[in-house]
Formats: sequence, structure tokens, C-alpha cells
Amino acid sequence: MAEYLISGVTLHIPDALMTGQLDTAMASGKYEHTEAEALLKHLRPRDRFLDLGAGAGFLASLAGKVVAAPVAGVEAGPQMAPVAQANLARNGVTGEIAHGAVVPDAFDGDHVVFTVRRSFWASSLTPREGAKNAREVAVPALRFGTLLERFRPTVLSIDIEGGELDLLNTPLPPDLRLMVMEIHPAIYGKAGIKRIFDAASAQGFTYAPMGSRAATVVLERVA
Repeated sequence: MAEYLISGVTLHIPDALMTGQLDTAMASGKYEHTEAEALLKHLRPRDRFLDLGAGAGFLASLAGKVVAAPVAGVEAGPQMAPVAQANLARNGVTGEIAHGAVVPDAFDGDHVVFTVRRSFWASSLTPREGAKNAREVAVPALRFGTLLERFRPTVLSIDIEGGELDLLNTPLPPDLRLMVMEIHPAIYGKAGIKRIFDAASAQGFTYAPMGSRAATVVLERVA
């Protein structure tokens, strides 16, 4: 079992789920560091936090050290969801990691095909052609609108490897004030980025320079 300490968060990762690239990122503190920096610039104690693409539970654990309410996350990887839940408990954070893949509300079906890769951070609903060490599994389909109603976030983190493309067509609740999103230009190009920004703008969100960096984008509701 590999153990890492990143920004005050302790993460345990089973050896079978580790790769050299992941080990380097975690050991150097670079794992999800841009999203972490953005969240720490914006999170408030009274926020409610939801992480889509929870991975090892790092961002949810980090947020749980700031906010008073229980945190929540969604992780599609069948092996990673319990790892993320255990890491919350390891850090003394109260919260829930739901297992499933986030899909738009219009998705038809109870399950969706998810491609699991050895490097868990590269697993996705939209696998790249020729991906190695990949296998397909059926996971629960969790509709975005239902998750918003259930967890009522004021701050949302989204890193789902291209699955974010059409999520913001779902009506966003008025209490949601901030989104930290990793965009994936290699998957959907400039046209896809425009769709995301247009959908966010139509619901009252704008680009926030503070915390935005490269593919990590902060979207803040305009007062």
C-alpha cells in the first residue's frame, strides 16, 4: 500500500492501482495541485462541496478540512470509489463517495460503459483510441441533476475526462456559486470548450482568473 502526504492530506493507494507516473505526481505533490490551489483560494467554511471524478478522494478530503458540512464525491472506477471513501475517513473527513459515472439528465439507461485504465486518473467515458491496459465495465449512471438535488453543492469540482462536455446544459441550482473544472481540449477541441463556456455563461457563470490555470478553469456565478 503506497502512502502519500499532499497539502496536509494523507492518501493510501493500493499498489495494484499505482503506476510510475502516478507515483511521481503524488510524491512530488503535483497530483491535482492546480485544482487544489483553486479550491483553497475560493472555499469558505459554510460551503457544501461536491467532487465529480473523486479519484483517490484528495480534493474531497482537502475540502473537508475547510468546510463544516459533509463533503460528497462521485467516482466511476469500481476499485477507486472505496479507496476514496477510505481516504476521507483516514483524514477525519465526514462525507460520501458515490460509485457511478456522471451523465447528462437526458441519458437513457441505468448503467453506462466506463473504460478503466491502469492509471486510474485516465479512466473515462470517452476513451482515447488505442489506449493500452484498458477494459470496459458497466457502472451505475448517475444523472447530474439528481446529484445536484441530492447534495446541494455551493462549490463543484469536475474532472471526468471529457464527460463534462454536455453537463452544463442541466439547470444549475441558484445556491451553486463556483465550479472548478478541468477541461480536455484533446478530446473535444475548441468547439467543445466553447460549448462549455457558452452553457456556463447562459446560466450566469463567468471565467474567474483567480485559481484558473492552463486546463483548470474556475467558473464563478455573476452576482
